[in-house]
Amino acid sequence: MPSDGKHQILIMGLPYFAQRLAKVIASDDWMPTVYTESSALMMRQKLRRALMLLRALSQDVAYQVGGPTFDKRIKAIFRTLHRPAVLHWVGSDVSAVREIPQRMLIEEMAGIIHWVDAPWLQSELNSIGIAATVLPSFAIDDQGAAPFSREHLEVLLYLPDSRWQFYSGDALTGMAASMPTIEFTIVGSKGQNRPQAANIHYCGWVKGLSQYYDNSHVFVRLPEHDGLSAMVVEALAHARHVLWNHELRGVTLTTDVDQVRMRLSQLDALRATGELQLNHAGREYALQNFSSRAVGDVLRHSFRELLASPLRAHAGLQAS
Repeated sequence: MPSDGKHQILIMGLPYFAQRLAKVIASDDWMPTVYTESSALMMRQKLRRALMLLRALSQDVAYQVGGPTFDKRIKAIFRTLHRPAVLHWVGSDVSAVREIPQRMLIEEMAGIIHWVDAPWLQSELNSIGIAATVLPSFAIDDQGAAPFSREHLEVLLYLPDSRWQFYSGDALTGMAASMPTIEFTIVGSKGQNRPQAANIHYCGWVKGLSQYYDNSHVFVRLPEHDGLSAMVVEALAHARHVLWNHELRGVTLTTDVDQVRMRLSQLDALRATGELQLNHAGREYALQNFSSRAVGDVLRHSFRELLASPLRAHAGLQAS
């Protein structure tokens, strides 16, 4: 333990994840410092970067959320000091790394310890020779579980305009228009030049999703590729039903629109007879595994393990 009683951890990468994880990791024993591209804009970039590199010398761990590359100067500092540098993969970064030529990949991944937030991403990385440990990359707050409304089945969709087809936008809104007795609320899109129907409601970008979970019965997510979705876990924590194309406790696995349609019809029938219950099993799973306390404990434990032992032999690429 450092003389001041706290381990220093430099957190980099995706600003949303980095800022939230800093709060989760912070404790009597751990003091995070966050550096992201957005924070670099707060000062002249060169000065900010120079100060960050200087501060890196005093840090015990470098932790970056999101890849597929790792800051080369930070990596060099931590390799020289024999301190752990961790890259936590979260989704689309795994798709991107598969496009990097093998020679560049070997150089890029040398000396890095890899974490990943979902077992299917772990398998994808393993297929290109990167060994990774599955650990959570986010935590959620318990904002309660509101009772269901019985008037209509309410479905929540996340369909951002910037990645409309990636999230099956046309397929899901086409399905929605064909199910007029079910209400669909879409966040991430204002609906401009998108399919329109009386039961489809576009909300654009919203600051907080809690009220949208509370007003829904089910959250549907059908992307082309995904990591462990924070929205899925948040919906579970609100005791909502979740249809997703990945397996997770409390989730109904649905891999295409036809399966989504069938399951929504089943849920609507249960709602009509008053038999539709809150997803208590999903809520219990989410709160037990993704609360700030649970995630903070498991991440701090993992960092302590890294500091207590030599840099792991599997850091970087596996031997071929």
